[in-house]
Amino acid sequence: MVVLSFVRDIVIATPKMPIFNPDDFMYATLLLISVGSGGLIRNVKGPTARKLVSTAVGVGLVAYACGYEGLHPLVVTLGNCALIFLLGPRYTE
Repeated sequence: MVVLSFVRDIVIATPKMPIFNPDDFMYATLLLISVGSGGLIRNVKGPTARKLVSTAVGVGLVAYACGYEGLHPLVVTLGNCALIFLLGPRYTE
């Protein structure tokens, strides 16, 4: 019965009740981009190029999903990488 109610609500959607919540649309878009980028990444030759393409896709997804709020995790990650690179494993592990 719940399924019939759900289908009825979708078919008889009013302006007050949109078919898709904007968050659901963003989630579905991110999911489709993630799945679709798998074929692109699979066709990239070489491990370094594959890592760069994967990183670019990941940063793009974060930028799309979070906007400016996604800048903080990116800066923190880059700062941590710099600390690990500069201090070495003796001080960071």
